[in-house]
Amino acid sequence: MKPQNLMIASVLVISNISAAMACTEMQVSPANPVTRSEITLTCKTDVEVKQIAMEIAGEAWNASFPYLYDDGSHGDQTQGDTIYSLTTVAPTAPGSYKLKFYRVLPDQSELESEITFTVE
Repeated sequence: MKPQNLMIASVLVISNISAAMACTEMQVSPANPVTRSEITLTCKTDVEVKQIAMEIAGEAWNASFPYLYDDGSHGDQTQGDTIYSLTTVAPTAPGSYKLKFYRVLPDQSELESEITFTVE
């Protein structure tokens, strides 16, 4: 009986860890961009962070961005509001893309969140 209880406890811990996300809200604006158009990507976080990074991945196009900003620049609208943003150019090929955010905490631990968006 004890092995079952230990197994259940392990599953609960794993479930709690996986429930933690890098971003509480994520957005691509405009929602359905066209290739090579300007887009703004945002990640709202609920805790203090050291850095938020992201990557965009699709079949025909990939890019990594080491920093999103919460300083009123680079597409960020309001400094210090815990909404990190970056304005960049949409992928060069139409299709479905995964946008993955990485939140780096002050203790160097990381959390991830992802959404999918379509480029027309």
